[in-house]
Amino acid sequence: MTREERLEKKRAAERLRYQRIKINPDKYVQQKIKEHEKYQRKKERGIIKTVNQMNPREQREARKLWREKARKRRRRLAQSKSDASVTPSNLDNKDLMLLSPREN
Repeated sequence: MTREERLEKKRAAERLRYQRIKINPDKYVQQKIKEHEKYQRKKERGIIKTVNQMNPREQREARKLWREKARKRRRRLAQSKSDASVTPSNLDNKDLMLLSPREN
């Protein structure tokens, strides 16, 4: 098994684990608390800087990155929304006949 295959298998297992956690409300709340505590510890150690701890140059860089990520996310959501609007379940039979290949 190659390294990429092992990593993909591990990622799939993590996704499945998080899905199981999200289904159970109690486990989901516990997971959120755990993540928040982990974030607070990182902040205390200085691993994560808040915006008011950054100098102006770092703030500009962070905000630029946030803008780019938000732009990318909005594009991705718009694309998925437009893809969902053209699925066969949303079309009637007349439209499906237009989309299917014609027999000569």
